[in-house]
Amino acid sequence: MAIITTSIALDPGTEYTRIYRAGKGLVLCEPSVCAVSLSEDGKVLYGTEALELLGRAPGKMEASSPINGGVISEVRLTSDMLADFVDRAMGKSFVRRLQVVVCVPTNATELESSAMEEAVKNAGAFRVKLLEKPLASAIGAGLPVDQCRGSMICDIGAGTADVAILSFGGVVTSRSVTNAGRAMDQSLIRLLRETRGIIIGERTAEKIKCELACAGEPPERTVTVRGRSMSTGLPASCEVSSREVCLAVRPMIQSIMLAISETLTDTPPELAGDLLDSGITLAGGVARMSGLADRIAEVTGLNVTVADDPELCAVVGAGRAIERMTEMRVGISGIPALPMRASSDC
Repeated sequence: MAIITTSIALDPGTEYTRIYRAGKGLVLCEPSVCAVSLSEDGKVLYGTEALELLGRAPGKMEASSPINGGVISEVRLTSDMLADFVDRAMGKSFVRRLQVVVCVPTNATELESSAMEEAVKNAGAFRVKLLEKPLASAIGAGLPVDQCRGSMICDIGAGTADVAILSFGGVVTSRSVTNAGRAMDQSLIRLLRETRGIIIGERTAEKIKCELACAGEPPERTVTVRGRSMSTGLPASCEVSSREVCLAVRPMIQSIMLAISETLTDTPPELAGDLLDSGITLAGGVARMSGLADRIAEVTGLNVTVADDPELCAVVGAGRAIERMTEMRVGISGIPALPMRASSDC
């Protein structure tokens, strides 16, 4: 069998893992969930199959998310999950050498970055490059990051909200907070537990957030929520209003707004002037929240736009970056290099 060198981009998110193959585009999008059998057979499920068991797993199976806040909580399980995803995306018909660009949060420590690099190498990569997620998202959103002018990206995903000012292919100043989509889900779980005495799971909380959460003045709406009563232990249901949901997620929105304000405060004056023209671009799944763009525009006084397919900006941007690397390696001139943190043996 021929050994083929293949380039892919990997966005290992808290909620979903996405893979982009150079020259092919997006080839995989799977939930970042594992379900491990506690019995002797040691069976493990990944992605959609495991997600179905989250909160519903039988006594002999344990479902969990091995990536939290954009960083790895368990290297071996993450390595196996990524290896499974790569096999699905690439197929097992040939022996391949993988070079991978991986999106990481701006606040990832050296230890967290090393853990991610190790997990990706264990999944089959022979070369790994780490790319800061805001830069990847900006490329995917079509911002002119290689020009000597200021651009601002706010990537709000499940695990982190990454805010950055970019210029000449690099991050000038940035902030990263963990009060993002998953924190909103946990706040909704606490709300129902404390005010209704009903326990709900993460998937139910996420559904409520997507249906009712709003960054501005919410329209009057209610949904029926089903869970388990804390007092009786029996199945129970209740009504929850859009106003309650918005109050529950407000602290996370305020935390994101503070990160945006602090990033703007640290921006050099010349780049700050550029933002009057370019404004702020929102990426990540939470960017779709009703009223969020308008709220940020009201506070900052800048134009705010939501990128096309905001959930895919990071992986598409990382894919375009690795395509540029590949093109440069075979001698195509005129395409600027993008700064990346290289692994120790590259």
